[in-house]
Amino acid sequence: MDLLFLAEIDFNAPTALGVPLGTLILFWFIWTAMKQGGGGGSYTSANTMDVHLQNELQADVILFQHSEAQVGNGQCVIRYMVKLKEAGSYVIAGGKAESGSFNSAYCGTRSIQGDAGDVISGAVSCPAFHDGIWGIGAFRSRSDVPKC
Repeated sequence: MDLLFLAEIDFNAPTALGVPLGTLILFWFIWTAMKQGGGGGSYTSANTMDVHLQNELQADVILFQHSEAQVGNGQCVIRYMVKLKEAGSYVIAGGKAESGSFNSAYCGTRSIQGDAGDVISGAVSCPAFHDGIWGIGAFRSRSDVPKC
């Protein structure tokens, strides 16, 4: 019985906005799908978006050659490539950056180690966020990662 009601609707009839009803319904479906995490985006930066983080190691210790954030399916995945200037163990942290710190609800970490001159690629992931900016940085330990 509900299907008969839908069959009688003229989806090509213009609405008060001057746009056909069917077009408005289609845009509404797309908008709701994107709000629920179906949509996503990709943001790239060779310089980690110039986000300055507290306790972050400088380029004379570990140099970010590339970073890229991709948002989709409820996750933010930040891929990176670093060149170690000093041998050692480090923590790479990435996520939503706010005033020199990471938002603790939107932050992920990864431990790496290597020798001077090594180039290391990897990724950190955190829950997706749809406002604000992302950042990535290298730290000596997890306790050095600034979180708010």
